[in-house]
Amino acid sequence: MRGATRRAWVKFAVTGWLHGSIRWQLEPEERGVWADLICLAGECSQNGMICDNDGRPYPRQYIANQLNIPQELLDRTVAKCRREGRLDDRDDILIVTNWAAYQSEYERQKKYRNADKHRSIFEAWNEQKVVLHKTLTDEMERAMETALRNYSADDVVLSIRNYGDIINNNGYYFKYKWTLKDFLKRGLEKFMDGEVARQNYAKSDGRRTPQSPQSIGGREMEVEG
Repeated sequence: MRGATRRAWVKFAVTGWLHGSIRWQLEPEERGVWADLICLAGECSQNGMICDNDGRPYPRQYIANQLNIPQELLDRTVAKCRREGRLDDRDDILIVTNWAAYQSEYERQKKYRNADKHRSIFEAWNEQKVVLHKTLTDEMERAMETALRNYSADDVVLSIRNYGDIINNNGYYFKYKWTLKDFLKRGLEKFMDGEVARQNYAKSDGRRTPQSPQSIGGREMEVEG
């Protein structure tokens, strides 16, 4: 279950929320808890399960603390929601029932959201004029998806721009030219913090330093100062 992407939003049906049976099944404070549980399930990104990345249940006290509510209120809400079929409890894991049916819109739109992120990364890369790519390939997109599991698209774009600033500036000795795919696999973390990268690769007093072999992404190259 590791590697799941946290949802940025969940869907609420306006009419059902304002006029449906939840209005008489749950008290106002309980409805607030129910909404929080849906958001928590979205954050967990485990198909409606409220659990950790390894599929283990969160203790009730932990959930109450996360939601900043008394555990008594949480337990009362969970009991009512189980009775009304809104929640299931499997091996102590709380599960929002019919999650896939109600939250399918997120998955439907995922490919469009990802396409926008991929395009912004691709365009940022070509703007650096390091290794220009004519088309966005499947291999590049797979490398992007791997990177986006740990970083936002904005973070990836920032790292690319840091790399471009350094490699295109004579004040730095780092001149290794990756392709976009290889950069995402081997260089992304090296340039995520622009300040640190600039300190690491700055020339000393502008003078040439002795050549020394350095392994970049599994390849040996000579690095000039």
